[in-house]
Amino acid sequence: MNKTALAILIGLFFFASCKKCFECHQYCAYCQSKANSALIYKTCASKSGTNSIVDSILHTYPDSLFKCTLLKDDQDVCDHKNQADDASTFFQKQDYYCYPKP
Repeated sequence: MNKTALAILIGLFFFASCKKCFECHQYCAYCQSKANSALIYKTCASKSGTNSIVDSILHTYPDSLFKCTLLKDDQDVCDHKNQADDASTFFQKQDYYCYPKP
C-alpha cells in the first residue's frame, strides 16, 4: 500500500511540474476619427513600463477630432506547456505582452 501511495505522490508532483504559466497584460490607446470611422489608430504597450507612451498618445489626440479609449485587460494563462505557449502566442497577437509566472 505504501508503494502505491508513493507512486501516486510522485505522479502528482510530475504532472504539477509540467504546468507553465504566463501573466498577460493589454494596455492600448484606441483612437477613432469622428469624421471618418474607418480611420483608427491603435497603440499598445509592448512591455511593462511603457504605459506612459500609451498614456501620452491617448491624451495627444484632440477630443474634437477623435474618440479615444483605453483598452486595459489582464489575463492569466496556466496550463500544460504547449497549451500555455499557444495561449500566450494568441494573446500577443491581440496586443498583450506576456511574462512567465514564477
